[in-house]
Amino acid sequence: MANQDHLSMLMRGGEAWKLWRTEYDDVRPDLSYANLRSADLRRANLRAANLQSVDLREAHLQDADLRDADLSGADLSWAYLSRADIRKARLDKANLRQAQLWGANLCECSMHGAELSEANLRETNLSRADLSSANLSNANLYRANLREATLHATNLDQADLRADLREAQLQGASLREASLLHASMAQADLSGADLQRAMLQYASLAHTILKGANLSHSTLDFAHLPGADLEGARLLGASLLSVDLSEANLRRADLSGANLSMANLSKALLQDSNLSYADLSKADLRDANLVGANLSYARVEHTMFGSIDLLNIRGLDTINQFE
Repeated sequence: MANQDHLSMLMRGGEAWKLWRTEYDDVRPDLSYANLRSADLRRANLRAANLQSVDLREAHLQDADLRDADLSGADLSWAYLSRADIRKARLDKANLRQAQLWGANLCECSMHGAELSEANLRETNLSRADLSSANLSNANLYRANLREATLHATNLDQADLRADLREAQLQGASLREASLLHASMAQADLSGADLQRAMLQYASLAHTILKGANLSHSTLDFAHLPGADLEGARLLGASLLSVDLSEANLRRADLSGANLSMANLSKALLQDSNLSYADLSKADLRDANLVGANLSYARVEHTMFGSIDLLNIRGLDTINQFE
């Protein structure tokens, strides 16, 4: 429970609290379980404070110093935290539903299991933050820095992720219908992630790991995936117009019905992949490995095969050009 002396000092107002914190800089404020709903704490020094399970609904914390604070289990729904410094704070299982966090610094925060649905995280710094199992569905993360963030099994459905996700850990995350247009995702790990119907046009995914990921009916037109690992990935009905998949690993990937028109698949590994009913017109497959691939009823008008040995490719008898 909150230390009543600490809580009384906070309630005296900004100047009194500031002077007290300066004089007793070695004291860790204990405000745990306090009711601070709608409190005006703008620019307040709450560094390293114990704010466990505090009620901060609709509170004003703009420009506040919350570095190293413990906000685990706190209720910050509809709170205003724009430009707040929250570096290395603990927000495990905190409720930040519809919170305003525009421009906040959450670098290296622990937010395991936090509720952030519909939160505004535009231009926030979440680099190296742990958001495992958090709920960020419908959140606004436009231009957010999520570089090297941990997002294992995180719910990002319908989120605006036009952000920096380079080297992020997204294994098993759900990104259904998420917006990732122009997103930077080089060397991110999305193994087993669900990206069904996600929008990834022009996204940068060089050397990204998408092993076993589900990208069915997603849109990846003009995306860059050179050297990406898509082994066993599902891309049924995906749109991959002019995509760069050069040197990518697509072994056992399911690309049935996908649009790969004008795609760059040069030197790609496509062993045992399913390309049935795919549109490969004007695609570049030179030096690709297609051993055991299924091209049944694929469209191959003006497709560049180069010197590929077509002997071990399945379904060629169903394609007019190879009859």
